[in-house]
Amino acid sequence: MIIKYRCWDDTKKEWRKPNPDDMVGIFVVDEDAMRVVPPIGYEFLLWTGFSDKNDKDIYPGDILNDTYYVWWDVLRGAWGLYNKKRGAGSLQRFDYYKPENAEITGNIYENPEWFEETT
Repeated sequence: MIIKYRCWDDTKKEWRKPNPDDMVGIFVVDEDAMRVVPPIGYEFLLWTGFSDKNDKDIYPGDILNDTYYVWWDVLRGAWGLYNKKRGAGSLQRFDYYKPENAEITGNIYENPEWFEETT
């Protein structure tokens, strides 16, 4: 698998081309995991390894079919989906969903109002 990522600049509210200099962070060990925390104001998103039906790479935070958003489920150690129509009790594993049949319709970074819309 190829490792890909994208970078959201939370200050400017725009996508940035990932730059190795931006990836300098702080190594953190806590009760859940070991991880590198990116600099304040940036969100680095690792490619899920899946693509949608239009062959667009799917990343965490992407909205699929205007119903689900993709996230990393720390407890299961797998990509997960949150179903907006069913609420928090609808979390499911991403690979069961068949992402190759889905379409990216936005992302939670550029479309934060998605959470507020009623279904």
